[in-house]
Amino acid sequence: MHHTNAHDLSCAAGQILIGGFEGHQPPQSLLDAVRHGRLGGVILFARNCHSLEQVQRLCHELAQLAPNSHPLWLAIDHEGGPVQRISANLGATKLPSAAQCAAKNNPRLTYDIAAIAATELAALGFNLNFAPVLDVDTNPLNPIIGQRAYGQTPQQVIPHALAVIAAHKDHDIFPCGKHFPGHGDTHLDSHLQLPRIDHDIERLRQVELQPFAAAIAAHCPLIMTAHILFPAIDPVLPATLSPHIIGILRQELAFQGLIVSDDLEMAAIAHHFGTNEAIVLGLRAGIDLFLICRDQNLWHDAYEHVIRAAEADTDLRDRLLCAARRIAHTKTQLNAPSPHPEWRQRLGTPTAHATCQRVTGP
Repeated sequence: MHHTNAHDLSCAAGQILIGGFEGHQPPQSLLDAVRHGRLGGVILFARNCHSLEQVQRLCHELAQLAPNSHPLWLAIDHEGGPVQRISANLGATKLPSAAQCAAKNNPRLTYDIAAIAATELAALGFNLNFAPVLDVDTNPLNPIIGQRAYGQTPQQVIPHALAVIAAHKDHDIFPCGKHFPGHGDTHLDSHLQLPRIDHDIERLRQVELQPFAAAIAAHCPLIMTAHILFPAIDPVLPATLSPHIIGILRQELAFQGLIVSDDLEMAAIAHHFGTNEAIVLGLRAGIDLFLICRDQNLWHDAYEHVIRAAEADTDLRDRLLCAARRIAHTKTQLNAPSPHPEWRQRLGTPTAHATCQRVTGP
């Protein structure tokens, strides 16, 4: 029998976490965590981006701190439209929204737009973009998805979503489809509350699950879960924490890649479960990677908590090590970060601007 030592557990506990911070300079505690493998990735938001030079320097500093055995995820939500973390004001290309791309009904053009996003992110040193949105925008009152979706039917969403996945893979950025099993038909924002969707599994199979099935068939490497209750499948736990809902992704859709939680600091989770409990429940449900996007105390506590919980529970320990193995396997495909001397010339180019104009222009 393979004996798990404390080092394996502490390493695994770090690898399942992607953390964020406030301000333009990461706190020393985050730098230490990255250096010692106690954090598997870092996510940046607009609040962390002061200039292109600062972002590029930050990404490469962080990447170089990480142990060679466990390269770092450098992640961002850079969808275009309302969710673009590195703004045009800093010198990135202003990207159209998913809805604007879809309105052109030309997946090749959507590919070109996503290729701009991926090229610019790679130039800055990122390797993971939480895009595309695979949600089907079936509810006009949805406060959070709307123009972030590529359409009102799965048939509209799929060709554009696949174009975005391909463009990212072709330009050395890992894409991540979101928010499983579908955030399109909610009227609450899971950042603020815990939404519920009362569809039965048949309706989910016909609508919400279709883009996820297509993305999995196209080898999308990561899928993010939604903090939403689907009482027809699990009356108690939201998708992120539900073995039944994650089970649909793993068994029915046969997804072999990484499953990542949406931010555990969102009220849908934080106010109902608490981060530490959520991570243990999420691990048991089959999540591999957890986002804690702002509060370093939370991800530090979660790290300690997961180790203690795994030491006390063999099943949880096995699940943790299984998640860490899956992450390590995926990370073997990460390119070693080497800043290109001409990186600055790859952002905000006239060609990129002209391509976006084809979508947003008259």
